[in-house]
Amino acid sequence: MNVVAIIQARMDSTRFPQKMKAFLGDLTIIEWVILRVKKAKLLDNIVLATSDEKSDDSLIDLANKHKIKNFRGSKEDVLNRFIKAASQFNADHVVRICADNPFICYDLIDDLIKYYLSNNHDLVFNHGPQLNSNFADGFGAEILSFNTLYKISEEASLDVHKEHVTKYIYDNCNEYDISAPPCPNELSFPHLSFDVDEVKDLEKLNNILNSNNINVATSAKDILKIYSKNY
Repeated sequence: MNVVAIIQARMDSTRFPQKMKAFLGDLTIIEWVILRVKKAKLLDNIVLATSDEKSDDSLIDLANKHKIKNFRGSKEDVLNRFIKAASQFNADHVVRICADNPFICYDLIDDLIKYYLSNNHDLVFNHGPQLNSNFADGFGAEILSFNTLYKISEEASLDVHKEHVTKYIYDNCNEYDISAPPCPNELSFPHLSFDVDEVKDLEKLNNILNSNNINVATSAKDILKIYSKNY
């Protein structure tokens, strides 16, 4: 059973151009993501999947620097990019990692995989408070089988479903079994978000980082403990 994490990233964000190489402390956002995902113990492979645009060449350089695999595909059809990346690296199950989450937590990735492999759901997530799961936004991920990924690629026809890999499943939740692991009290902050969508989001995270002892090894529980005490 080959469990592959696919990190989706590109440089030309509309709201925050060059975001992936913006600095959070001493590291770029994408390096935070790569280094923290590499600490997960239950992944068989990690792939940075970006577009075939020249603007994303630097992301491939960073993937090589940190010794993870890479894949280049469609800029707009991210679902197709995932299918091809998962196929190239023989994934049985795919962990979808959003590169907008620099504080993504290795423990939550492992917890997600354990819960998924112990149950029989089409999609399992712990990356946000959807479906009243109560998770803080920005620490977890999603996991689904390659077969489910392929199925939605065959069924999805709208651009929005091709751009947002798992949106088709949420929009057709009566046809798919979606679940989340039980949310520990230490992570139950559904009103908090640690995504980086705009410059102001990065400024917020840098303020937290500069005022506290947080690094690539700090767990989500510890980050939330620090945040709840000081903000």
